Amino acid sequence: MLEALRRLDLELQKARALDGTTVVVEIPDFTFQPDPVTVDRCDDVVWLNAHDQAHTSTGDGEQRWSTGNLAPGDRSEPVSFEDPGTHTYLCALHPFMTGTVEVT
Repeated sequence: MLEALRRLDLELQKARALDGTTVVVEIPDFTFQPDPVTVDRCDDVVWLNAHDQAHTSTGDGEQRWSTGNLAPGDRSEPVSFEDPGTHTYLCALHPFMTGTVEVT
């Protein structure tokens, strides 16, 4: 029952994050999905931790950002991407986890 409530909460958070120009990247395990994620200039991206371990999204390219530690079930604050191009990031807690935001 608790797992079902947790999944429902994650789906509600994902739905709330999808209004307007906000795109959700989910962390279901030790991956970012989708990867790459493609957004338009000035769109926001939020990361939703659906895993049972903490993760981060930390920009390691020209655009720097950090979501801080996202506990299981947490959603990040929106990160806005204004500059077109490829923006890379990783999980600071698990550096083998990498992702890309493509801004058109």
